[in-house]
Amino acid sequence: MKRIIKSVKTQIVKLGQQLYPYKDIIQWVDKNSKSSKDTKFYTLVHVGAHLGQEAPAYEKLNIQNVVWVEADPKTFELLQENLKKRTESQTIHKAFNCLLTSQDNLEYQFHVFSNQGASSSIFKATNLLKKNWSDVHETGEIFNLNSITLDSFLSQNNIYPDLLLIDVQGSELEVLKGAHRTLTRIKAIELEVSKQAIYEGGCLYDEIDSFLTLHGFSRMSFVPWHGNVLYVRDTKKLDLFKVKVADLFVGLLTMLQYLTRNLSLFRN
Repeated sequence: MKRIIKSVKTQIVKLGQQLYPYKDIIQWVDKNSKSSKDTKFYTLVHVGAHLGQEAPAYEKLNIQNVVWVEADPKTFELLQENLKKRTESQTIHKAFNCLLTSQDNLEYQFHVFSNQGASSSIFKATNLLKKNWSDVHETGEIFNLNSITLDSFLSQNNIYPDLLLIDVQGSELEVLKGAHRTLTRIKAIELEVSKQAIYEGGCLYDEIDSFLTLHGFSRMSFVPWHGNVLYVRDTKKLDLFKVKVADLFVGLLTMLQYLTRNLSLFRN
């Protein structure tokens, strides 16, 4: 009986995410825009764009610019084709093919999955993913991609977002760690989280929650075992000293990981 209930819950979550992607941030933006005529949202960055299915919803919010970031080269081509059809809206759509992580200029293996690339990731699937999504699997195709941080990417392209969405199959925290400057201007973030590991080496909800809380964000929505969660900037909770200390710690840890990796390569 417990298995049946769990299976039904899983299917409901899947269906809800398919029908109402990123509904929390869409509702939040809509509510805030209507409550004050002075409240405007100019630029939204969607990391893990896939095919750009959310474009109609973003256009209804009258967001001026939507920046789509997709790592998979083949999926990116389909994304571009879809966005070319968005000619009746005043929203400006721009798409970029790049892999966002916590460091610049590192090479990652990007694993392609069977569901039109929707689950593709720098991480491999765990047994939990295979168990809950039996029709989703790695195809065996792998891209070697060079990384760039969100901070570097936005700076190079003169993009100044106030809204951020991240759906990158277990590497959400990697993107956030490369976005310290960006987070200081973001008003709301919606991202995919998991309470259990569905990707090998992928981040978990508690890690993301701790990171965003430290950077002055408050959770505004329910936390599923796997699904999307909304965070909104809370200036009262922002402790700049703690953020700087945390950034220093992350920087030192990143340097240590880099040195360890290169030393091991040198020894081999």
